[in-house]
Amino acid sequence: MKKKPSRKRPVLRGPARRKGEVGKKRDSKKDFIVRAATGLVLILFFIAVLFLLPPFALSTFMGVALLTVFFVEWPRLFPCTRLRSQLLRAKEKKTCCIGNMTLAGGLFFLIYPTIPFILAVMLNQNLEYRKLLFYMALSVSLFDFGSYAFGSLFGKNKIAPSISPRKTWEGAIGGYLVVTSMLFFLFWRAGTNMAPLISALLISLCVCALALSGDLFESFLKRRVGIKDTASFLPGHGGFMDRFDAMLFAIPFFYFFKEFLGYLFGLV
Repeated sequence: MKKKPSRKRPVLRGPARRKGEVGKKRDSKKDFIVRAATGLVLILFFIAVLFLLPPFALSTFMGVALLTVFFVEWPRLFPCTRLRSQLLRAKEKKTCCIGNMTLAGGLFFLIYPTIPFILAVMLNQNLEYRKLLFYMALSVSLFDFGSYAFGSLFGKNKIAPSISPRKTWEGAIGGYLVVTSMLFFLFWRAGTNMAPLISALLISLCVCALALSGDLFESFLKRRVGIKDTASFLPGHGGFMDRFDAMLFAIPFFYFFKEFLGYLFGLV
């Protein structure tokens, strides 16, 4: 049989190429607007639930989010179908699965993201320190925004091209500066005896490093199974894991150092 000649993709030149680039920029701008609008709605919802409703309301929401992750999003990160295909190639008959996810994925779920969610609920139920959840979400959101803004303007050096091609060192440094400025203002306004600038530099470094690690870890989990988002019910973001990935790494820091951070923020 004669092999059919492979069709080469036509190379766009001139006006056609420029039209394609304009289309990509337009789609990117549209995605950013949708992402920003969804993020704003989530932030307003979080603030309303945190400050206007009793602690039980936010804890219930976090419990629902964790169940959604387990039943909807986690099976996409550890799909049993992928394991079955691997075992068939290895001529194995048994598959270690729990429903639609692998057994290893189910066991890993007990550590991450379950433990960060539990720590967040425990911090939320502590009336003296529950406002730290707001400062944690604000710091991580500003780091995300600053990283995107500075990365879009000055980004050249990739942090992990094979995992998250859009993350750059310039963006991360920009996000760090934004968070540091915000924390310096809050620490200075709280009037604590500790040096506000040094405290802001150190706390911001910890928070930004954890947020970046959480984002990269989530990207790694998605990259290994070839998916972009864990779900699609949050426009521009995907699922809860796509939105809260950075916060899940930052929550333990805010929980275990709540007394020190509470002092810096003027909560005690």
